Amino acid sequence: DVACPTIAMWLATKIRAEDLATPDHDGNTPLHLAAMYNELKTIPLHTDKQKTLRIANRPSLVLLVEAAPQVAVMRNNVGRLPVHCAIVSGKAFMNGIVQLIHANPACLNQRDSLTLLPPCLLAATVPSCRLSTAFELLRLCPEIVQQGIKQSNDEMSVE
Repeated sequence: DVACPTIAMWLATKIRAEDLATPDHDGNTPLHLAAMYNELKTIPLHTDKQKTLRIANRPSLVLLVEAAPQVAVMRNNVGRLPVHCAIVSGKAFMNGIVQLIHANPACLNQRDSLTLLPPCLLAATVPSCRLSTAFELLRLCPEIVQQGIKQSNDEMSVE
């Protein structure tokens, strides 16, 4: 396990902001990685400053989206957006997914490259994803329901 204070991550985003858009050999940016993995164990931070505490208690995914919102439109080598990675890893809607949507509103209609599902349906199929996350995604993208489910050769498909 890696221990890293969130405040150190925040400081790194200020000092090396240009690195936030640099992908690794799999095409994953730091935003993709924060979306894919659980929070790092944080080292307790003792301070009297309110702003420092607010930063220290925020999820790393939220910090990275706020530092580099333009990275939310980047796909990794398998074609996944950070929002798809966050959904598949079971992130809560308010702990990064909503921030990714604000940074890239078009992602609500962009299908996951591996499952070919839009975010709201992807969330509904991921066992670790909260039902509230699937509901909020669907609420933001009602055209998925409006399009309906069409019957074709005794198979159901969403268009």
